[in-house]
Amino acid sequence: TIRKLVAAIPAEATSQQAELAVDGARVCARIAAICAEAVEDLDEECWPQVQNLAVQCADIAEHVFNAATIVGRQTVNVPHEIVPILSVVSRAGEGLKKAVAGQVLRGAKGLIALTDDLAAA
Repeated sequence: TIRKLVAAIPAEATSQQAELAVDGARVCARIAAICAEAVEDLDEECWPQVQNLAVQCADIAEHVFNAATIVGRQTVNVPHEIVPILSVVSRAGEGLKKAVAGQVLRGAKGLIALTDDLAAA
């Protein structure tokens, strides 16, 4: 049952969403820099292009927001998903191999540490 509980934690999906959010933020920053450079040497013919870039940047920012929201929600759920795993280990008590219990606890500590890092970012 421990493996099923661990498999249900969306760690890979959360990681992918976090990477997408970071990539999207980088794209927004690049587009904003291009717009800033264009404004310096702008003539009237370029305004539609700058406006188009600004609209694209806003669209990307919305996707970044959505990805960051997903990461935040999944990160908040980590403690609730770890508790059942730790309960199974606790109930198994001495019947559980010491190495397996240690591995589960190290994994839980590592997951909580990663969650803290995500929350701090």
